[in-house]
This record gives sequence, structure tokens and C-alpha cells, in this order.
Amino acid sequence: MRRFSKQGRKKALLGAIAILFILYCLYPGSRSPQVTQSVCLKERLQNYVNREKDYSVGLNDFAVKFAGNGYVAVGVENELYFREPGSRVLSLSSSFSPLVNIELPESWSKKSAEITDFEKGEWRRIHCYDIGNDCACIEERIYAHATRPSLVVQDIQIVNPTNNALQVKFSRPNSDKWTNNEPTQSTVTTAQLRNITLNGNIVQLGVICSTVPDSLTILQKREEKFSFICSAEQQVTESQQPDASSKVSLEAVKAFQKARQISSSVLEKEHETAWKELQSTTFYLSTSKAPDVLNGIHINSTRYALLSQVEAKGLLSEESYEDKQTADRLLGQLGKCYTGHSNLLYPSKLWESLKSSAGIQQVTDLWLLTLEKKGCGDLLKSGARGVSKAFVLSLLAATFDQNHLEVGIDPADLHRQMRAFRLPMPGATKALVDVNLHLDEENVNYMLVSSTDQLFACPAGCQDDPVTLSARPIKLPVKVTKPLTSILYVATSRRHLLQLRSAIHVSEVVHAPAHENEVIALHEHGHRLGGLPTSFWIFLGAILIAFHVFLVKLLWTEWRKGDTTPYNPYLRYRYQSQRNH
Repeated sequence: MRRFSKQGRKKALLGAIAILFILYCLYPGSRSPQVTQSVCLKERLQNYVNREKDYSVGLNDFAVKFAGNGYVAVGVENELYFREPGSRVLSLSSSFSPLVNIELPESWSKKSAEITDFEKGEWRRIHCYDIGNDCACIEERIYAHATRPSLVVQDIQIVNPTNNALQVKFSRPNSDKWTNNEPTQSTVTTAQLRNITLNGNIVQLGVICSTVPDSLTILQKREEKFSFICSAEQQVTESQQPDASSKVSLEAVKAFQKARQISSSVLEKEHETAWKELQSTTFYLSTSKAPDVLNGIHINSTRYALLSQVEAKGLLSEESYEDKQTADRLLGQLGKCYTGHSNLLYPSKLWESLKSSAGIQQVTDLWLLTLEKKGCGDLLKSGARGVSKAFVLSLLAATFDQNHLEVGIDPADLHRQMRAFRLPMPGATKALVDVNLHLDEENVNYMLVSSTDQLFACPAGCQDDPVTLSARPIKLPVKVTKPLTSILYVATSRRHLLQLRSAIHVSEVVHAPAHENEVIALHEHGHRLGGLPTSFWIFLGAILIAFHVFLVKLLWTEWRKGDTTPYNPYLRYRYQSQRNH
């Protein structure tokens, strides 16, 4: 027994050592993990995860691969676009690529991601390469400068965390349709494009770009940044003019030289500040899980594409004081914008795909045409700031009429939470209005309305006494009238609303009915069955059916056997009792 015990202890000890060795090898912390390009890319995208949830950025399939400022743009094909004479959008293809291509050894595998930052107005591309047990990443930031309309900027950041130097090649594609000349000792690429659809007008284009090095070496454990700028100018003439080409080239050189005197960080700050100003009026729509429904990503991406097609008048750096005043004056002339039903209708041609430059041009052209025909002409003439406001007004079906604002969205469409921030008011006042549309516990709509200055508001029909608005939100009911009228009226004076009450003729005013639970559940959970997924209810139903089938079969079997079975314990007991007697 002692011998056996000794051998058993040895075997147990050897077994324990073997198990510990296996666990040591399998434990991830016991060795340095291999870093792949997928891991690096995921780390780079970590900064955008939270912003993706609130739809302030679009990733990959939801990215709008387009950067424009209303004067010049870069599309998904890396091609420069200008505005064709008479066109609402940047649809004139130039066959010129202003972007720099970056190349690493082809043997390295690569993972890439596309990002559109809707808040900053820029398009980003991230490329991560697998280098042995490590990886290197290249991040590009591309934007058409909002206040310097001739500039296209490409900032490049190369990160090399490896122990080896990294050889990077740079190149910019050339086009046979472009020719080179050298005015004022600066190389400028120029071309002449004939627009055959406009009675032979000549479009003169001039582009000058930063010099691109053939290759550079990024040392180990280093991070390098580069900035490349292209200045593009356009001039339209009715006939061939000998000096037109030199004029457009000189303008391109002039804008390029000014931009070179400014650091890339200052250019970026100017652009972000102006882009933020363009989005002073914003709109929020709660997320829906229902199939084939409009969500915030569609709204923000479409708005980004729309603002990329219109110049930011009133904010341009080279704009004269008179032009700025004209833009501000048009911005205050709200007119009858917007007349019509809400543009939240989906599916619709207004919300089609933005994956190609042609698709972007088609959708934005339709948006601008719709807004123009619905009474927003003056706002469109004021530039991108006016287009941004008209866009939000169209989502709420909000209309400016004389001295008041109307929100005319149909109460039947209010089954999701909506918020419109900083809606402008007509007239000389600078007051801004916030309108929040909510649902209570019984699925009944109500409004929370506030303003930056003293205003007055009343719900549909204006049959109630006007309430005074302030920075603190005021709760108002959503009512339905017969015939249907706007759900909210906001004015600068109480008297105006009281007079408006007499001008609104309705036969019935009632509180909006509660929405059906199935409709709310469809948006909140993606199905009409409540909080549990559809698969759960299918599984539960299958179990209940199987149980009842089994129960019916069991009862049928017992009925067929009756009391003749010899194994019936009751019969067996009765038989034995009879024999004892």
C-alpha cells in the first residue's frame, strides 16, 4: 500500500504539472499576442463607435464618400467636380484627381474603413497593414474647405509602431485631358471643357496642387503627418477667349499661395467652425428597429451631401461686405418656406442611395428642386445656411407665414420621438425655437416647446389661450382638428395669435388619440409582439403545439386500451381480492 501510495502521488504530481503547462500555453497573457491589421483598424475605429450610435458619423456602408463646398468637390472615384453652368449641383466631371495615392509593399495584407464625419464636414479613410507581428496604419482626412471654396485639402497621418523603417510611395494620377503651363513661375494644370448642352459655352478650369514626393521613409516607432492642397478655379465664357486660360490659372495660383501661408491645423479649424455654423438648426429622430424605415443615419448623410453642394455664403473668407449683408438679408426672408407635407415619407426618391457620385448628385438635385418649389427660394439663395434651415423645416412640414411659425406635420406620423433645435423666427427678432415631440406612457403625443426669447405659442386650432415661451420647456398637448390644421403656432406677439384664432375655422378640436401598441412595438423592438423577439414566440408556440399533440395522443391511446390491459394495477388488485375470498 505504501508503494502504491508513493507511485500514485508521483502520477498525480506529473498530471498536475502537465495540466498547468497546458494552461500556461493556452493562457493569452502568457505570450505576446500577434497584432493584425484587423485589431489595429478596430482600435482606430474605437473613437467613432459612440458617435456612430447617435449618427454623427457614417461608417463604411453608411459613409458618404464625397467632400464638397458648393464650388468644387471630390467624389468617390477621387475625381474633381465643378458646377456645370445652370446646374444646381456639382455635376461637371473634370477627369482630374486631386488626391494623393499612398502605396506600401503589395505583399502586406490590408484592411480599410471609410468614415464620414457629418459634424465636421470631412471624409476619412483608414488603411491598416499587417507587418509580421505588428501593423502600420495610414489615415486620410479629405475635405473641401467651407470658407475658402477653391481649396481641397488632404491631410495624411502615417503611424509606424514597428521596429523597422517603413518605405512609403506617393503618387497623383495624371489625365491626358489636362495640359500644363507655367504662369508666374508656378506649375498649373489647366484644361478647356466645352459644355455642348448650353449653346457652346466654354468652361475654363485651372488647378494647382502641392508637390508630391516619390517616396519617403517613416522611421521605426515614428508618426508622420503630411498635408497636400489643391486650388481649383473655374470660369465660364460664351466663346473662346485668348486670355481666359491665363486668368483662371492666375486665380488658382493666388488662392494656392494664400493657403500655403496657413498651417494645416488653422485651415482645419476654419473649416470645422464654418461647418458647425451651417448646422445651427438641427433635427433628431428616435431610432426605429422596424424594417425599411427612415433613421437618423439617412437624415444626417443626406443633409451632409446636400450641404456639400451649396456654397456657404456669408461665411466665405474672400467675400465682400456687401455680399455678406445680402446673404444675411436673404437668410432672414423666410417667406412661405416650407409648404407641403413632411419629407419624412419613406421610401422616397429623396432618401435614395448615396454610394456613388452620380447618386449623390441626383438626390441633392431633387432636394434643391423640391425646396425651391415649396417656397424656400430665398433661403436657398442665402447659401448653405439657408439650405440647412429649409431642410429641417421640410421634415417638420413647418411653414413661416407673416409673423408666425406653423408646425404642420400630421399627428398620425408622430409615433416616434422628434426634436427640432434652433428653428428661426420670421421678422427682425433673433429668437430661436426648440420643438420636442414625445410620447407618454399611454402612447399619447405631447410637445415641449421653448425659445431663446419671449415668444407665444398655442396648439392646433389655436382655440386655447396662448402660452408664453421661455428657455424653460412648456408642455403643450397635440390636438387634431377638423379640417386638419397645423399642430403648433408660434408668434412674436400674443395679439397675433388671438387674431389668428378668429382666422382659423374648424368644426372640431380634440386631443390626438393614442397610437396603437403594435405600431409603437414595431418601432421599439422591430416586431409587433412586444419586448420579446419573434423567435421566442415561435419557439413557445411550437412547444405548446407539441405538448397538446402529445396529450391528445396519450388520451387516445388510453381510450383504446380501456380496462382490458392485464397490467392495469386497479384490475390486478381487484382480481387478487376476489381470489382471497
